This record gives sequence, structure tokens and C-alpha cells, in this order.
Amino acid sequence: MQYAQCPHCLSSLQITAQQLKQKEGLVRCGHCDEVFNALSPPQPKNLANSHTEQDALSDEKLAPWESKAQAATNKKPPYRLIVLILGLVLIGQVGQQNSTWISQNIHLQPYIKQLNKALGLQIPLYRELNQIRIIERQLSDHPHSTQALLLRLSIKNAALIEQAYPQIRLLLSSDKGDKVAHISFNPRDYLEQKSIGLFPAQSNQDIELSFDKPDTNAAGFEISFSH
Repeated sequence: MQYAQCPHCLSSLQITAQQLKQKEGLVRCGHCDEVFNALSPPQPKNLANSHTEQDALSDEKLAPWESKAQAATNKKPPYRLIVLILGLVLIGQVGQQNSTWISQNIHLQPYIKQLNKALGLQIPLYRELNQIRIIERQLSDHPHSTQALLLRLSIKNAALIEQAYPQIRLLLSSDKGDKVAHISFNPRDYLEQKSIGLFPAQSNQDIELSFDKPDTNAAGFEISFSH
């Protein structure tokens, strides 16, 4: 073991003869990270060409643990990654606290979907029941069963953006206006399994629902939507 003095910071470094031979005398100082030739006489620190010679040194002559790029990377924390993560977390928190306002902004919907998927959030998507319109409706006896009724319904999502399919609520009443039955149908009840998703904007959906007749004959019916 022998010692070499860094001409830049004057630190003493331990180095073996084998390392000097292997790297042709090139040594990287562990204190100031500068490269110098331990086999040459010490040179003044402020020579005009000192940095030019350093930059010309090839990393191929340096051991992997002496790589200049690696040393610089190890010293610098990944600030950009940290800022990006903190920014996404902040956006997620703001989204959860203002989910109602955000979910009703049609311009933010693509970003909400990406945030929900990337961060596992549950920011509600756009929902506006007033934009779901009834185009046509008909309640009649079921053509194949005397104990069932058939509801034919056509609805439209009049919004400018897709939204969730609604729950359909059917209220049957007698000729005196008394409530006879109240029935709810989820999207899974009136959509095919492969079609369950979001109600496309400006599109219609035709629905057929069959159900058992109530004990009291129904003279009227009302339809409403909910989520």
C-alpha cells in the first residue's frame, strides 16, 4: 500500500501498486472527485488546461466505481421524481376534497380517469340525471305470460359527455292514485353484460324490462332515475 496526494485538494489517498498499474496511474480523488495522475509530479491546481485534460479522460480507463457520471448521479437526489410524486399526491387530495365540482366539469373528465387509474383514486365521474331524457315509454301485458308486465323504454343521454347508466325506478299506482308497487332496475338488469360501462354522449338506449304483476291492478306508472 502506498499514498498519493491529490494536487487539487491536497488530500492523501491510499492506493496499491496494482491499481496504479491497472489504471496507468489515473486516480480519482474520493474527496473532491477530481482525476489526477499519481505517477506524475504534482501540478499547480490552477493550470489553464487542467479542466480540459480532465474532460478528455475516458471513463473506460476508470474502474466502474470511479465513473464520473455514476459519482455525480449518486450525489444528486432524484428531485424531479420527488416533485412529480408530490404533485400527483397533491392533485389527488384536491380531487377528493372537491370531487363534486370536479366531477361535473366535462373538460376535466379525461384527466380524472387517468388519475383514478394511475393513483387508485375514486374521484366520481360525470353524472347528471337531468341530462337523461325519456324518449319513449310503454307499459303493457307481457305477450308470453299472463302473470307479467312488460316495460318498453327508450332513454337518451343528452349530455355532451358520457356518464354512468342510471338506476331506473318504476312506480305503479292504482286508478285512485294509491301506490301499488315500487320497483328498481340496476344497469345490470337492463343491459347485456358486455355492454355495461358508460352511457355514451348524445346516444339512445332501448330497454325492455319484464316483471311480475302486482296483486292490485296498476292503472298508471311513473319513471324516475337515480344513481
